Amino acid sequence: MMQHIELKINLEFPGKNGSFMVHIWGKGPSPLETTDPVEIRKADIQILESYYLKNFNKHIILLNQVHGNTVINADTLSFLNDALCSDGDALITSNKENVLMVRTADCIPVLIFSEQYEIWSAVHAGWRGLQKKIVSQAVKNLITKTADSGLVKDLKFIIGPYIYPDSYEVGKEVYENFSPHHSYSKENKSEKKFLNLGAILTEELTALDIEKKQILSIQEDSFKNKNFYSHRNGESGRNINIIFYKKT
Repeated sequence: MMQHIELKINLEFPGKNGSFMVHIWGKGPSPLETTDPVEIRKADIQILESYYLKNFNKHIILLNQVHGNTVINADTLSFLNDALCSDGDALITSNKENVLMVRTADCIPVLIFSEQYEIWSAVHAGWRGLQKKIVSQAVKNLITKTADSGLVKDLKFIIGPYIYPDSYEVGKEVYENFSPHHSYSKENKSEKKFLNLGAILTEELTALDIEKKQILSIQEDSFKNKNFYSHRNGESGRNINIIFYKKT
């Protein structure tokens, strides 16, 4: 039985010769009956290709996400299995046939594009990825690919659904990796604290000289909004976040 997914967010941003498309799918009624990670990723891709993107004739690229800071240039991947079997948490491309995908269930999906260079990226940023500056690594790779350090001023960042701080209680082994102002306690009754992933990401973007006008946050809490999968809610499904370029 295939996993059923439902389109929750559909955004379109103008480019020079087309549009950047951002789609985010959330919870559907039928979970996939397998625990094999490669088979799950293949199923997600098959669903998108068969039902949602069949008119676009695109190649969907999805990595084996490992909560690290490895960025993969999708333009160097020859076959689908190269991506499915490659460890990484961010993709970049300028190939207009490529659809970049990240799967999330409380971690932050960050979808990035440049209108000027018609280049884009998809980033999976959990607390480990944020600790390792995964978004900064993606931006650095985009700069390298375009050979233009001024690229940062043309970038746009779409922040998808993720778990908000009042739902994200963690132990000291997690919150001590970040500045004290990124976490807080409630009534000082526990050694655990509530971690603000969004604030950590915002601080990282600010350090990259990214301005507020370059950022669009969907402002959905994956834990509280039952339209989306949440690992903290004990759900095994994943939200699907994609970005691609549609030619006019």
